[in-house]
Formats: sequence, structure tokens, C-alpha cells
Amino acid sequence: MNRSAIVRIAKIATVLAIFAFLAWRLDIDSLLDAIAEIDTATVVAVVALNLVTAFLFGLRSQVALRRLGHDLPFDLVLAAAVVGNVAGALTPASSGELLRAVALKSHANVSYKDGAALVVFERGLSLYMLILGTLVGIALYAAPPPLAIAAVLGGVVALVLPCVCARFLSALPAPAPEGSGRWYRLYVYITDIAIQLQRLFGHASTMLVWTAITAIGFAVVTFQFWLLAHALEDTITPLEAWISFGGSQLAALVSLIPLGLGASDASLAAILDRFGMTLEHGAAVAVLVRATATLPLIILAAGSWLYLARKTPIAQVHEEAAHAAAAHEA
Repeated sequence: MNRSAIVRIAKIATVLAIFAFLAWRLDIDSLLDAIAEIDTATVVAVVALNLVTAFLFGLRSQVALRRLGHDLPFDLVLAAAVVGNVAGALTPASSGELLRAVALKSHANVSYKDGAALVVFERGLSLYMLILGTLVGIALYAAPPPLAIAAVLGGVVALVLPCVCARFLSALPAPAPEGSGRWYRLYVYITDIAIQLQRLFGHASTMLVWTAITAIGFAVVTFQFWLLAHALEDTITPLEAWISFGGSQLAALVSLIPLGLGASDASLAAILDRFGMTLEHGAAVAVLVRATATLPLIILAAGSWLYLARKTPIAQVHEEAAHAAAAHEA
């Protein structure tokens, strides 16, 4: 048995163990009753908010791509962004994000280095903001006011840190012009990506707009969590909803399980239990998040992939144009 098979079996066993533990701890009848009590209006509202999330995926990608010199049609950027973000959540180390680079290359001739720089920029900065925001949220919730204020100020200062760190990318030695071989080509590729990352992180207006769009996206998802909790007649504050979202997402990332299956759900139920909800209601929120947020985004990603598949690749467009020109000359 190879290593990858062992890893897959271990992940499946982990997911099954988590759900077995939850089934043992939970009153299943109370869980099902809580889910049955959810009103249709809330479900419709939460599902509809996924369209806002998807739109923001595309909007922030367009901001970054324009900084890299690519002014592309929004429908293409939106479809590629939705596919990339969802595929990244489904695959180890977010490797599914490479589908976005492939789509941008085939449909808009965006180089792979620019596509890779876009993915690294968005994934890295989004994760950084999630960790930072969750830590600040916990400080606001649990720390005395002076420490909470200090945490907020520290968080604002820390947002500038990626811009400062990006300056060190210029310290990478330039590839030797006479170099050759596989490792040389890899180093050239890395330095090319580093240059593009420096363009993104080092541009103040791009960083400000992209960060603001991502913060709005986090607020939309937090609102979804808050709506679902209130639909179960449980009162949690927006801050508690944010900590619940951030904490469960970080647990999902650490687990390395696609979509954080099990890890995210158990951590969300436990966090909501800490905020005064019953464990059954917390688990009900976790199930509803999967049904009204995760599943619709997967459906949107599948639809986006089909949309991209139906669009004519740029190489074929050029080939058809060349044939048409040749026929006209003849």
C-alpha cells in the first residue's frame, strides 16, 4: 500500500471517528427537530447570499488581475474565481486552485506565472486575514477592554505586514543568464512569480481595495452564520458568529481534510456550545451551513466549470481567425 492510499484511509477514518463521536454525544432527535424548525425565508436568504460571495470572489480577482496587467471580461474572471476557490477547498493544500490558472491561460492567455501569483496572493492573504481577524475577535470577546483595544490596534498594524514582507522578495538573486537544467528553470519560474507578488503586495491601492472586498466577503459569511443561529431561536452576537466562522474554518484547514468535513462541523458545534447554544443546536447550524452555504457554492462551481468548458479557448479563436484570414486572402 503506497503512502497516498494510507493518507486517504487515515482521513476517511478521522472523518468517521468525528461523526461517530458526535452521534454518541448528540441527542439525534433534538438535532433533527432543530433542523426541521428552520424557516424557509432564512434558508432562501442564506442561499441567496452565496451569490454575493461568488460575486466578491470575482471582483477581488479582477482587481488583482488588473494590477498584473490583465483587463479581462468579468464573466470569465468570475467563473474562474468560483471554480478555483471551491476546488481549492476540496483538494489537499488548495491544489485545486490550479484550475483557475489553467482556465485563465486557456481562455485569456494569462501566463501560468501570473495565474500562480494570483493564486498565491489571494490564498495567502485571505488566510492571513482569517487568522488575524479570528485572533482579534477572540481578544475582543475574552480580553479586558485595554487588551482588546490593543489587539484591535495590533491587528490594524499587522495588516500592513504583508506589504512590508513583500519588499524582501526583491532580495532574491536574479537567475544567471547562462543557467540551464530543471532546477534553473524552476528558480526562474519562482523569481518571476516573486516579481508579480511584489507588484501586488507593494501596490497600496490594490491592497486596500482587495482587503476591503475580502473583509466584506467575511462579513457576508458571518451574517449567514448569524441568520442560521437566530432561526433556531438562539441569540448570538455578530462577534460570536465571526469567531464561530473563523474558528471552524481554521480547524478545517488544519485537518487537511477536503472541505474540513467533520473537523469544521465538530469545531463549529463546540464553539457555539461555548457561546450558550446547546450542542444539538450547534450541530444543527453546522448541518445547515453545509446545506445552505457549502453545497450551493459547489453547485455554482460546477456550473462555472461547465460555462468555461463551453467557451472557446483563446488558442482555438486565434486558429480560426488565422484560417479565416487565409481563406479571405485566397
